[in-house]
This record gives sequence, structure tokens and C-alpha cells, in this order.
Amino acid sequence: MDDPRDHRGLRPMLAQTQAAPADPPETQPPAPEPSAPVAASEAATTKAAPKVVDSASDARTVNNIMRHSYRVLDNAEKAAMLRVKDLGLLFVQELHAIGGTDPLGVQLASRELAVAQTKIEEGVMWAVKHITR
Repeated sequence: MDDPRDHRGLRPMLAQTQAAPADPPETQPPAPEPSAPVAASEAATTKAAPKVVDSASDARTVNNIMRHSYRVLDNAEKAAMLRVKDLGLLFVQELHAIGGTDPLGVQLASRELAVAQTKIEEGVMWAVKHITR
């Protein structure tokens, strides 16, 4: 993990591929019979990885179904958004230091620290929402 912003809750939004609606069950062709068993590692490599969109990119709109339109951010707004997210990440890393847990892990030492992380994530979300409105 090279980019420190790739930490849980503060990484760039993952683009979720939007699957085409499934055909009704009566029109779907039957699944083909596998000719040979597929190894678990082989099956895992055939799945498409979700598209990652940098949160400061103008392409950040591709994976959000709630907002129907976005405005293009200027460079100062993009920098402010990244600064807020970086500060949130530093704060979460400090929680890990306080609890003596792995800063790249998802488990914190106590319920109180986990609630603190949730509130930090919420604060970052609201600050970014203000910047991007």
C-alpha cells in the first residue's frame, strides 16, 4: 500500500461497475456445465477488479448513483479536499497509535476508539461535502 490515503474509510472512492439488469429468469439461458474443475485461485483472477477513481479527479462522478450532477472542482478545491482527507487519515493513524494497533489494519483497540474513527470519517465526509457542493 504505497498511498497513505488508501486506508480504510479514507481511500478514493471505488467505482462500482454497474451491471446490466438481469434478464427475467424464464429467458436466461442455462448455465454451461463446467468441463473441468476450476482452481480457486484461477476463479479469483477472472473476476474484474472494481474501477478506482481518484477522489480529486473530474471522473469521480462515474460511481455515484445519488448525485445526478457534479460541478468540476478547481485546483484549490481539489487541494482542500485532499488536505481534509489527509488530516482525517493522520487522525485515524493517531487512534491506532493510542491503542497500539496496526495503522493499516481495520481493528482498533477499543469500542471508544472505533466510535472516534467513525466520527472522524463522518467529519471528513461533511467537510468534503461542503467543499464539493
